[in-house]
Amino acid sequence: MDSAVFEIVAAPKEASPFVRRYMYANRPLAEPFRMRPKPTGYVYFSNWFGSSPGSGWFSNAVWYPQCSRFHLAGQIVEHEIEVTVRENLQIVFCELAATACYRLFGLPGKAL
Repeated sequence: MDSAVFEIVAAPKEASPFVRRYMYANRPLAEPFRMRPKPTGYVYFSNWFGSSPGSGWFSNAVWYPQCSRFHLAGQIVEHEIEVTVRENLQIVFCELAATACYRLFGLPGKAL
């Protein structure tokens, strides 16, 4: 993620067994914004504040339009990802800890 766009906030101690960090962005866009998330192996839960028509992402050259303000992104390991935001960017990414899905839902990494 572009550190010039996102403010990175460590998770509070109470959330740290489940959340690794938060990434927050709130800025007007003069033109569409594109970013390429780096492979991390972590799972992300995002909350887009408001709708952003025309926004979405490519995964291995397949376009997925943003259909909801909430999104759960899987582990980016073997995929080329590009996110496109067409309007103002106001979003919170919650980067889950490596064992969060197992602790919360009993799902092992392979199942995700």
